[in-house]
Amino acid sequence: MSWIGNLGNMGFSDVYTDIIAKANTILVDNPIPTPKPANNIQKTPSNVNQVFKYIGIWNDQIDIETQSLKKGDGFIVKCPSLFIEFISGEGSDILGGVTQYMDACVYFHIFSDQLATDNRSDYSNLIDANFEIFYLRDLITSNFNGFHTSFSSAMMSRYDKEDYKHNTITKYLRGFSFCFNDTKGSMYDPKSFRYQTSVQINATLNQTPQSTWISGTEYVAFANCVYLNLAPNLVGEYLCTTTNNDATFEAVKWAYVPIWVSGTAYHTDNFIYIGGFCYQCIISNSDIIFTPAHWYIICRI
Repeated sequence: MSWIGNLGNMGFSDVYTDIIAKANTILVDNPIPTPKPANNIQKTPSNVNQVFKYIGIWNDQIDIETQSLKKGDGFIVKCPSLFIEFISGEGSDILGGVTQYMDACVYFHIFSDQLATDNRSDYSNLIDANFEIFYLRDLITSNFNGFHTSFSSAMMSRYDKEDYKHNTITKYLRGFSFCFNDTKGSMYDPKSFRYQTSVQINATLNQTPQSTWISGTEYVAFANCVYLNLAPNLVGEYLCTTTNNDATFEAVKWAYVPIWVSGTAYHTDNFIYIGGFCYQCIISNSDIIFTPAHWYIICRI
């Protein structure tokens, strides 16, 4: 299956952007009231109520920091922190250069430095216990199980495990699988040589009469197409299939011609119209972009 949806442009960087933007919306259960800025000068919303104090792209930051701190240097990542790791997996080319990754996955590296946080009075048996990490794990599950980025399917649970400790920092690893469509380099990418701009479908063609049927007029088979408005059943474009000059419209001498629809399965001998012309299918297809080589022009609408 594919989830291309509305035409647009989506790549790996956008996956991170969508996920980080979502993670930034996760707020604490009991928000801390923020004072009104003096003289309304400060208008930027505070992030004091965001659960994660740091959100970034995973690059072994905590491992590197732990090693650095042992040497007496390094940096401190403010916890709770969240790092996103996106793994695309193997891709395959579909539909005009779109690359589909059926086995894409994302891992959330969750870190907490809150030890002995279960609010019990006796901590004698809770040395190095961290209960906040499970609260953070649950928040990630609630917000991302079923979430989808642009051009992807809904995320499904993949990996769920408390990982390991880095000194006083506890880690939890939560993973999800999904299918992702990368449109970079495809016909939907304005920067790609494949980008398609030539075919513009007139959305009003199936609403505006192009050549209204007139009683008694000589119509030639497979040469004339008319617009008919005999409500409720005979409305739309019709192709003459039997030469006639009938005084009343005889449906058996005409073939209904629908407007071409992207992605629809068409078979040989099907009739459609697009761009002011009536076509007959000569090669079965379900093209996303109209391909003239798959059709034979019959007449102008």
